[in-house]
Amino acid sequence: MRDQVQYLIGRGLNAAVAIALGAKIVKTPESQSWMFRWPPSLVNGVDPGWSLQAPDYCNDGLKAMQVLERECIGLECTGHCWEAYTAIEVADEDFIVPQFVSQTGPTPTIAVWRCFVTSKLGDEVEIPRELL
Repeated sequence: MRDQVQYLIGRGLNAAVAIALGAKIVKTPESQSWMFRWPPSLVNGVDPGWSLQAPDYCNDGLKAMQVLERECIGLECTGHCWEAYTAIEVADEDFIVPQFVSQTGPTPTIAVWRCFVTSKLGDEVEIPRELL
C-alpha cells in the first residue's frame, strides 16, 4: 500500500526520508524483520551496514536545514502551519519542464522533510506497514 507523503509523520516520515536519501529497505530472510541498508556515500565513504530503524529525522532540525540549503528548498510560515517548496525538473517528451513541489507541516522540520521526500519520490511512497 502506498502512503501519501502529506500525511506522513514520525516513523513513517523517517522511513520515507531514509529512502529518499538512498537507503534500501529489505526484509531479512533470517529474522523476517525490515532492515535499512545504507549506501557508503551517506556515511563518509564508510560502509555503515544495516540498522533496524531510520534515524529520527522528524526531530533533527539541523539535518533538515542542511537539506533545505543543499536542495534549494524555500520555507515560510503560513500562519497556522509551515510550507516548504522547491522546483524539480520533469522530462516532457522533448523538453525538460520545471515543476513546483510544495508540502506543509506543523513544524519547519516536518514541512522540509515532506517537501524533500516529494521532490525525490513523488506524492506517494511505499513503506512497509511494520515501519509506520
